[in-house]
Formats: sequence, structure tokens, C-alpha cells
Amino acid sequence: MNLFSLPSVAGLTTLLLSSSLVLAQSAAAPMGSGSRQMHEQMLGGMQKMQSMQFSGDTDKDFAMLMRTHHQLAIDMAKAEVENGKSPEMKAMARKTIAEQQKEIAQIDKWLSVNK
Repeated sequence: MNLFSLPSVAGLTTLLLSSSLVLAQSAAAPMGSGSRQMHEQMLGGMQKMQSMQFSGDTDKDFAMLMRTHHQLAIDMAKAEVENGKSPEMKAMARKTIAEQQKEIAQIDKWLSVNK
């Protein structure tokens, strides 16, 4: 047995247990289409970030993770704009979309120079 594989096994076990808990909770609670859409986006985004191949370059890895994180925020905010009822939350979602798109553009610019 390789001692270095133990943390990844423990991490995988934790991930599987937490994913199972999230799925069990979501199955128990009724969700509207917007909530379901955000939940699916959240799970997909988490899976994408967890399966990302790290480069070993902290700056690049941070940029890649944050790009995915920001895109997830945009996707969830779009679901709020489409399905939400609160004018305050819809306004916050629109602001989130605009701000996160600007940051993604900055990240993309940095990544294009720092490949």
C-alpha cells in the first residue's frame, strides 16, 4: 500500500459521501425548475473543479479553478433571472453576471499570456 494514496482515498470517500448526502437531500425536497437547474449546475461545476488536472503552478491552477467557479456563478445567476421572483435577487443576479463575465475576461487574458 502506498502511503501517498491514503489522502486521495480519504478525499474520494469524503467526496462520495458528501455527494450522496446532497443527492439524498435534493431528492427529499421538492424543487422548482430554477432550483433544480442551479443544483445540477452546482454538482457539474464541483465535478469539473475536482477533476481538473493541476499543473503545479499555483497561479495557473488558481486561475483555472476561479474561471470555472465564476462560470458556475454566471450559470446560476441566469437561472435566477429566468426563474426568480424577487426583484432584489434578480438585480443581484444580473450584477453577478456582469461582474463575473469581466473577471473571466481578465482570467482568460492572463491565461493566454501565461500558458
